[in-house]
Amino acid sequence: MSDIRFETVVVIGYGAITNHVLQCLHRSSEQYGYRLVYVEHEIYPFNQAKKYALEHSVVYKKIEDKEELNRYFFGIAKNDVLIVSASNNYLFPSLLLKQKTVTAINFHNALLPKYRGRNAASWVIYEQEKETGVTWHYVTENIDEGNIIIQKHCNIAADDRAYQLASRLMDLGYEAFEGCIEGVLQEKIQAQKQEQISSSKVYLAREIPGNGRFSLADSPNYIYRLLRSMDCGKTRIFPFPVTELKGEAVQIKRYCVLHGEERLRGNRLYIPFDDGRELMLQYSKVS
Repeated sequence: MSDIRFETVVVIGYGAITNHVLQCLHRSSEQYGYRLVYVEHEIYPFNQAKKYALEHSVVYKKIEDKEELNRYFFGIAKNDVLIVSASNNYLFPSLLLKQKTVTAINFHNALLPKYRGRNAASWVIYEQEKETGVTWHYVTENIDEGNIIIQKHCNIAADDRAYQLASRLMDLGYEAFEGCIEGVLQEKIQAQKQEQISSSKVYLAREIPGNGRFSLADSPNYIYRLLRSMDCGKTRIFPFPVTELKGEAVQIKRYCVLHGEERLRGNRLYIPFDDGRELMLQYSKVS
């Protein structure tokens, strides 16, 4: 058994990366001798991390109430604890982070210091970035401003939708986690202070690219980019995009780029690109 300072390691979050992180830490718990705990704060359907915890005797705690969660973390902070935040929206109290016994690291699906906050995969598409990536960083009282542990880069494809890019970033995030967790546990990481840039802002959950609206007079490239940035798949993070058709508000339920395919009738708009392609928008009235 290898000696480390941490007596407890807590994983908090949901989604695929949380499950992979939990499994990785479970495999190394025997080597390092820490107590592993999985906390489910945001309830997520078909939570694979929860399933893994229950099937492999990992301590599992369901704590939906924020104040109860605060009390839990302050309680375990009596001893040395590492908190791993993976796809997690809970904000740790600043007083907790100031405890000498507490170390917290967080996964962010962008290349910090740019695109701090929520829904980074959507914003990089909307802002026409050609490249993005992931960051694991230490948690401080300011959102996504802690020292950088590791970063990995990836390209953004011309037709990427937000959910597709987010999925790739989750895979890249786990790859990065495997590359740094041993150093974190052994406290051998040479973390880098984040560069201070004037364009860095914190994107809030309530913010929507383009305010979720566009005009049919806008360029097809802009409309397509807005639609892709708001397309979070089945998670439906954003409402359907809205435009105005003949003086009436309509919402776009489906879209695709046609390369000469036959047009279909019924509640569909076809907007030509300059290269011969068409952007098909299937719409319905806003109720």
